[in-house]
Amino acid sequence: MLERFAAGFCECIITLSDVEREDFLARGIGNKDKFITIHNGIDLESYEFIDDKRIEFLKKELAEIIIPQ
Repeated sequence: MLERFAAGFCECIITLSDVEREDFLARGIGNKDKFITIHNGIDLESYEFIDDKRIEFLKKELAEIIIPQ
């Protein structure tokens, strides 16, 4: 209820995905013209080259940083 009320005072509502925007609209928060979607900007394709061995190595390396022995 408060988000619907506050949306009336906003010039724009920023969402991180189109799904989030559609969810807000379905809940009656704002109108289509107020929404701007700014995606998170992480290119997931650049991480596809990491294989299972590399993942295990990184997990061990991270564990050593978090829990020093």
